[in-house]
Amino acid sequence: MKLRNLPTLIVLLFAASGAFAQHSANDNNDNFRNSRSERLYRLGKINRIRELGVHELHIGYGTPSLVNFLSDLSFNYPSGAETSISTGTAGLSYKYFLLRNFAIGITGSLEIGRGTFTANNYNNANGSFRQRLISVAPEATLLLSSRKKKMFYCALAAGYEDVLRSYSYPGSFSEQEHKSLFVANACSGVRFAFSKAFGAFIEFNIGFRGLFNCGLSLKL
Repeated sequence: MKLRNLPTLIVLLFAASGAFAQHSANDNNDNFRNSRSERLYRLGKINRIRELGVHELHIGYGTPSLVNFLSDLSFNYPSGAETSISTGTAGLSYKYFLLRNFAIGITGSLEIGRGTFTANNYNNANGSFRQRLISVAPEATLLLSSRKKKMFYCALAAGYEDVLRSYSYPGSFSEQEHKSLFVANACSGVRFAFSKAFGAFIEFNIGFRGLFNCGLSLKL
């Protein structure tokens, strides 16, 4: 090799090494970007479609109830409930996700309580009553956002409530009154995922499920 060609050879080798280094760096960056994009795509895809077609059950308990003792105008016998005690509201809900963030379903609740009253129609006689409420309503649920293992949602339900009251008067007789009413419930809540199938939820409700409601959820 002639010395006069040495500078040219050095320049060519330097250019080739620079191109190789740049290509390797681009490959690494591409791999990094592809890997990161793939993870984000998969995460986004899971977040988008994981609720689509999912069946979900919620079993919960709510207290205090806002409708456990209804207005006296709804009933014939007492003129006013003086005290009331409720055992709280036991609820069961079923949801089916038609879209990635929207579900329809049905929700139901059972509540048992008791109270005392004064009846003007019976010369201001003091008495007591027991009450059972069963509510059933179609429900629509909208998922608002999802962060790691937490899912935020809101729901609205409107339907039918069956109320049965049994009145007792000291030293007298007992009466029953039965009514069917229109009821509604609006809630906002968050679900915590323990696994792919099991989770827990906490809700704030206005309606027949209790002001504060919590329980377990299961994806089928």
